[in-house]
Amino acid sequence: MNRNYNFNNEHTDAQRYIRDSICPLSGRHFNPTECYDGASEKYVKAIYILDLVNHYLDVNDSWVKRYRRGEGDYHKRIWAQGIREEGRLAEERAKRQIIRKATDILISLGINSEVFKLFHNIDQMTINLAIEKLDNKTIVYQPDIDD
Repeated sequence: MNRNYNFNNEHTDAQRYIRDSICPLSGRHFNPTECYDGASEKYVKAIYILDLVNHYLDVNDSWVKRYRRGEGDYHKRIWAQGIREEGRLAEERAKRQIIRKATDILISLGINSEVFKLFHNIDQMTINLAIEKLDNKTIVYQPDIDD
């Protein structure tokens, strides 16, 4: 899916990450959701973060992999502890990893703590990390992805 979002009527190389659904951690394309159409700039950024969280969990998170495969005792323990809470915790870990590992790209895209505050039930630890790493920062991003 190719999106033509030019925030603030400018085109930057960093915007290719949203437009082409590219993961800033791996540089690979991922399958985005279909709810970008008609969304404001702030919500496009929030949807992109949610897509990144889902992609990160699908690719990197061992809890999600074990849960989806239904591996033995771990699977039973997760159900006993509450599957929703464990999933929420996995999503929060993913958000914090994305903030830590993709700080420069997120800043270049204009993603800051205000975007993260749009999420329902976000941990204060995640908000604090977003404030620390993303707010009041300016980085001129130099892309390392091929055209």
